[in-house]
Amino acid sequence: MKQADLQACAPCVKGMMHVGASFFCRGEIGQMVVDLKVVQRQAGLEMEFGGRIAGALDPDEELAVEVRSRKALVCSDCALGERMLLAVPLEE
Repeated sequence: MKQADLQACAPCVKGMMHVGASFFCRGEIGQMVVDLKVVQRQAGLEMEFGGRIAGALDPDEELAVEVRSRKALVCSDCALGERMLLAVPLEE
């Protein structure tokens, strides 16, 4: 990452090393909206025919769509401190 790419921490708006830690996190967060018509149709098919058959009858539609997203940097204090904003393991 180049110096020009560095920016303030999204949650606390401080520098990346303000607590002295030499690491920080970079991520993307998106706002999703549920498509209620698709969810209701899928739920109705599942109630009528069961899960496996409903899956075969209805195409694999998106249940939610992304409205907007944002890439951001998060300092180590915000990511792993009391607020624990990024409590997601980096490996699966």
